[in-house]
Order: sequence, then structure tokens, then C-alpha cells
Amino acid sequence: MLVKPTPEPVVRNSVQKTMRLLFRIAEMVWNDYYASPPKREHYLELLYYIMDLIEWICVNDYEYFIFTQSEGSKALEWLLKKSSLVLSFFRRSKTDLTMYSYDLGEALYNKMQTKKHEKENKYHICPFSRIGVQIQNILLILLSKNNSFLNQLLVEANFGYIFGDQLLMQYEYMRKSIDAQVDRHTIMDVRKTLISLF
Repeated sequence: MLVKPTPEPVVRNSVQKTMRLLFRIAEMVWNDYYASPPKREHYLELLYYIMDLIEWICVNDYEYFIFTQSEGSKALEWLLKKSSLVLSFFRRSKTDLTMYSYDLGEALYNKMQTKKHEKENKYHICPFSRIGVQIQNILLILLSKNNSFLNQLLVEANFGYIFGDQLLMQYEYMRKSIDAQVDRHTIMDVRKTLISLF
């Protein structure tokens, strides 16, 4: 088995700083999306490429550039939060479509309150669906590595409980999308994610 050489400390620290900067950029772009309509297409494209880079890093076993002792928990929290935001989008009020914060458990289990929003958003597609699928893939990659440090981060982030809720919400979203016959590309992406998990 070919073992990848560990980069020099200076190089490693530089790349880690760059990744922290990319996460801050992603957060700024995400929060500014609804405030800047002319830039939305460019924002989504930038987010897509940032997530694509993160996914490539994890696939190629360079995740230590992102999930460090000092910043790893923050990066994982960001990924979990954003994927939950995307998954709960279709059960939110049209007057509250910003993507800052939302309780996934509320959207999943408080159906008396959230089901009415689902009907309102029957044909409303979340602009971040593609990004959400990328984040889910990243989380699955981290889970499949069975690395002791990553496993500890996942446990501390309550990953099992959150990811279980996310899978249930994915099922609900697929059901909603099939009924409304919209967002077929995202349905296929979600199916691929579920297949790769099981």
C-alpha cells in the first residue's frame, strides 16, 4: 500500500489557513445570497467549487488540512448545520427563506406547524439543493474513513442523531418532490447518496 508523504509543517499550516479562509468565504456568500439578487448565480457557483474542493480533499485522504485539532469541530459543525438548512428548506415559511439558522428537528417532527409550509412551497426548489448534496457526500466520506480522530469529532458533534434526522428529511423531501414532479436532478442525487450509504 502506497503511503502518502506528510507535507512539511510550513506547507501544512499554510493549506490549513487557506481552508479556514474558504470556510469563512463560504459563510459570507451563503448569508449574503438573498441580499444580493444580481450575484446569486455567481454565489452558487462559488459555493459549488468550494464544496467540490473540500470533497476532493477528503476523497484523497488530505482531510487533515480541514479537520485539525483546533478547527475540526467548527468545520464539521458548519457542514452539519448547512446540510440541515438545505434539507429543511421546503418546510419553511415563504417569509422566512433566508438560510441563516433553522432547527431540523422542528421541521421534521413538528408536522402540525411545518406541513402547511410544505404545501406553500410545493413548487419551490431550494437554490442550495446541489450544495446540500455535496455536503452530504462529504459527510459520508468522513464517516466511511473510520479514523479515530474523525470518529471522535463525529461523536462530539452528535453526528449519529443529526444524520439520522437528515436521512428522514431526505425521504420526506423525495416524497414531496415526486408528488410535485419537480427537482428531479436533486432526487437522483439524493438517491445516489442513500445508495452509497446502504
